[in-house]
Amino acid sequence: AKNIIIVPGYGLAVAQAQFAVADIAKKLKGMGKNVRFGIHPVAGRMPGQLNVLLAEASVPYDMVFEMEEINDDFEGTDV
Repeated sequence: AKNIIIVPGYGLAVAQAQFAVADIAKKLKGMGKNVRFGIHPVAGRMPGQLNVLLAEASVPYDMVFEMEEINDDFEGTDV
């Protein structure tokens, strides 16, 4: 897979898995993959929760997109 979009949800928050997912994304990016995060507006327990968790895990802002920004890219995404 070359183009990857990760859509985190409430489970990521509950499991406190933002650091593990950030590490996976970093490794994939290091392998030359196009990795991005698509954030649904009501993901998590409150609006913006996933953005905060990804920022806490040092995910670069240029990898994080609101769903309305990235929605059209899903057709050309591998995973």
